Amino acid sequence: MHTNKDYNRLAASKDIWKTRAGDYNSKARRETQRAGYHSRCHETLLKEIIALNKEVDELKQLLNDNSRKPIQIISKPVLHLLCFQLIINVHVSFRSIPKILAIICQQFGLLSEIPCYTTIIEWILRIGLAGVKMAGKIAEPWIGIMDFSVQSGKEKVLVVLRLPLSYYTNKYKPPCLTDCETIAVSVRAAWERCDLINELNTVIKQCGQPIYWLTDGGKDLAAAIRELPRAEDAQRKPYHILDIGHYFANILKRIYSKDERFVSFLTAVAKCSSLIRQTEFAFLTPPRIRSKGRFLSISRLTDWFQGLREYLARNVRAADTVYQERLNKYFAWTDEFAEFIDEFSQILEINDKLLKLTKTQGIDQNIWLESKEILKPLPVEHEFYQEANRYLRRCLQVSNFLNGVPLVISDDVIETLFGHLKVIIGEGKNSNFGRMALVVGAFTGKRDITRIDAAFDKIKTTDLRAYIKQNIPKTLLYKRKRNLKLANIKKRKLAKTG
Repeated sequence: MHTNKDYNRLAASKDIWKTRAGDYNSKARRETQRAGYHSRCHETLLKEIIALNKEVDELKQLLNDNSRKPIQIISKPVLHLLCFQLIINVHVSFRSIPKILAIICQQFGLLSEIPCYTTIIEWILRIGLAGVKMAGKIAEPWIGIMDFSVQSGKEKVLVVLRLPLSYYTNKYKPPCLTDCETIAVSVRAAWERCDLINELNTVIKQCGQPIYWLTDGGKDLAAAIRELPRAEDAQRKPYHILDIGHYFANILKRIYSKDERFVSFLTAVAKCSSLIRQTEFAFLTPPRIRSKGRFLSISRLTDWFQGLREYLARNVRAADTVYQERLNKYFAWTDEFAEFIDEFSQILEINDKLLKLTKTQGIDQNIWLESKEILKPLPVEHEFYQEANRYLRRCLQVSNFLNGVPLVISDDVIETLFGHLKVIIGEGKNSNFGRMALVVGAFTGKRDITRIDAAFDKIKTTDLRAYIKQNIPKTLLYKRKRNLKLANIKKRKLAKTG
């Protein structure tokens, strides 16, 4: 008969064997898992070794293949120059450059570190800032081209370019960005007259006084130039010349902005554009002429009108009578303005000839005589004739005071610069000027590796960040993210959904 003692001994023995079996199974399971893990690691390692050997064989094949160039390592200065050229010459976006570099290295057997796009931005900003900081006084007389950028947000950028006075003595083309040098880039939310005067005094102190200032006719710039003192080493104060393109556009604006025929013509064009935009005649839609600066490119509209009249004349006897009826429905109004546009086009043709002549050769005695021949078809009492003649005569007087040097009287180069800057910063509602305004300094001047090396020696990353913190206001996008804290809101949403 079994006692309780025997029962307890059997129960304890069962527990011991159960524990031993569990430990044995756990050990076997761990060993199986360990073997599987090592087997997978071994397979992965073998795959990596096979891939590396394949790459080594391909590299050996490339080195032994005489039909292809050997593998080369791109040095740091060359990499800087390549990124610089892609942005300045090709206008590639910053985010696209690393992808382009990766493709180039892969396809042509080049080895290089692929920089992040934020690093590339800092490189370009350092080059731009160095261009402004390294500008100093020069012995050759020069002219200052100055203008404000188109306002984006509250900020406006003041840019001052330097161009040699003797530019047109050896060249017969408009100045380009490589011919100029950026000597000032300043961003402010509000430009008061005292701020503008202080900025120009700083420029004169650093680079000397120009022979004359060339501006677009803004009243704020004109007032600041009048109040600038004469430099100590200069014989007189600099002249002030207005840009010929803006000046002639203002003449046309004074003549035609209140002309009833011109106002009626613009109204008819706008109405026609809205009617045909989503029809089969959408290809005949007129060019969009914005109200600001309308007369700077008004010839595009008259060219379109003349081309439209010729198209209607070619299709007046079309076989499809329904097509003719639709043409008459949308374009019958053109007969009313044909005579006015012929008269207006004659003035615009004279205007374009004068602009082309002066922008490519400047203004001196010979160009003055040629411009008088261009103005001859107009009657002497015509307002455009009188105003244009008065402007060109004033510019000729300045040229005579400077010993007959052909003068640069067009600021198209700075308008081109602002166009490039607009491409860089984009057109979004939160895209406004900030540190990217410093890119202006990189667009002008020489574009070689010597300049880049000098810029990287002159301006370090710490110098760039200190300058931006002290002189550049925060952008709208920065203020939006910092004050609304949109990133924190997204994190809270993800936490709730998770």
